Amino acid sequence: MARIGTVYKKRTANGLVVNNVPYDMLDTPCWEGCCKNDLVISIRTSHQVAWLLHRYMPNQGLTVYNFDDWSEDIETIWREELRMKQEARKNG
Repeated sequence: MARIGTVYKKRTANGLVVNNVPYDMLDTPCWEGCCKNDLVISIRTSHQVAWLLHRYMPNQGLTVYNFDDWSEDIETIWREELRMKQEARKNG
């Protein structure tokens, strides 16, 4: 499978919208010659979008977020919440 481009889509949950979420477009060969292109989102991006939709946006009172606006400040908040979640799992 070869990466042939990037497609930007929106993801929604509970009336909240994240725009411009990047998906890799993969050229997937098919023995019948149909060559359907698959869209794949990275695990990291998927986790970031889920966090935006279920934690950050509701807490900030946002209904629409542009993924292109992801910044170092938001990255720091996201990483801190991940760290706290991992510590909570360790401590039972």
